This record gives sequence, structure tokens and C-alpha cells, in this order.
Amino acid sequence: MRKNLLTSVHAVTVLSIASGLALFASHNVLANPPNSFSAVDMVQLENEMVIGDALGASTLIRDNKGATGTIHVGDLPANVQVFSVWALAFNNPAACVAIPCNPGIDAGPADLSIFWVAGGIASSSNGFDAGVLNLEFRIERKRPPGFVIPAFSPDGLTNVAGAEIHIVVAPHPEATPGNVAFPLTHPAGAIRGAVHLP
Repeated sequence: MRKNLLTSVHAVTVLSIASGLALFASHNVLANPPNSFSAVDMVQLENEMVIGDALGASTLIRDNKGATGTIHVGDLPANVQVFSVWALAFNNPAACVAIPCNPGIDAGPADLSIFWVAGGIASSSNGFDAGVLNLEFRIERKRPPGFVIPAFSPDGLTNVAGAEIHIVVAPHPEATPGNVAFPLTHPAGAIRGAVHLP
């Protein structure tokens, strides 16, 4: 009986140690995953279709809590000054039919969330040359930093390491005296974009 009791205690101790090591290992994997970095060229968009290369780039660093990104664009229209930056997070890109994912056909299966990440005013040296826009943004897991398009998932970025993340730049109509709120809150369609694959 004593031998059985010692064997049982030994088995429980081994199980406890194994469980503790597994928990420790999984905690470390979740708490300190290696950061991933991507840098991609920006492209020109028209009617949500790529029509050519753009002068600019986007970077994205993913960590265990979310992602930090930048956009740098040097060929924006000089006559448009206010721009907003949006993220399209395809949280389950394996379900996408298109490569890269396409919001028109992959939204539901890919758990797409579309949300605002930044905004800014493009500068032009003389008002005639192309506008320049440099912005940084932060996306926390399951906490979109700004307005979420209601027709899509409200959860924002849920799969930090595995999501396909599109970053798009949208112009806003010119604000005029007495008409400021509408232009600032209604983008007029994306004109630049970048795709960060998982």
C-alpha cells in the first residue's frame, strides 16, 4: 500500500511539474513572442483597385499586445490636405479566396474589421507640388483606436500575429467656413494603400 501511495504521489508531482512547465512555457510564448517587422511599398488606388505604384512605404511591427505602424507618402494630390488612415484587419486570412484578401468577397469568412487609425494634414512646399504625409499609429488587440465601420466585425485586430492588415489612406473633401464637420468625418475613398501579410 505504501508503494502504491508513493507511486501516486510521484505521479501527481510529475503531473504538477509538467503542468507548471507547460503553463510557464505557454505564458512565455504569449507574453514575449518575437516581434515581427514588415515594410511594404505603397500603391495607388482608384475605385478600390490598384492602378500603380506610389511614392511611399508603410511599416508594421507586431508584438504580443498589438501592432505599431507608420505610413510615409510623398505623392498625394496637392489640392487635398486632410487625410485619414484606416486599417482593414483580416483576422482569419486563411479563409480568404483572393490573395491578398479582398474586402468585397472575403469580409465575412476572414473576420474583417475596418477601423480608423490616424489622420493628418498633408504638406506641400508651395501648394502645387505633391503632398507629403508621415504618420504613426498604434493598434491594440481587440481595441480599435478609432471609429469602426459598423458593417464589419467590431472587434478590431484579434489575431495580431496571423492577420493580414491593409493600411489605406483616404482624402477628405475640402473644409470651408461653415462646413467643417462633414469633410473631416467623411473620407472620399481610398487613394493609397499597403498590404502587410502575416
